[in-house]
Amino acid sequence: MSAGDMDRTLIRDFLLESNELVEQLDADLVGLEHDADPSERLDAIFRALHTIKGAASFLNMSGVTDISHAAEDVLSSLREGDAPITEPVIDALLASV
Repeated sequence: MSAGDMDRTLIRDFLLESNELVEQLDADLVGLEHDADPSERLDAIFRALHTIKGAASFLNMSGVTDISHAAEDVLSSLREGDAPITEPVIDALLASV
């Protein structure tokens, strides 16, 4: 397998996995406002974004990495209770996805 074929395979795999994660992220973020105890959902959202960020970083996709990192920072604030879960915050996270 040539380096170009390997690159295409890695990118295809990244896109397939990321598309699945994005679908789950959308559903989790929409449901976040309605959770009485959002800690598990926040953890799942963080893990999904972290997975996307790691794969994007490996593939030198700096734009995806930067946006994912910024979203992780917001999620960290939510997980630690430093920021409230509000509609504008969820809208911003949805936009990052």
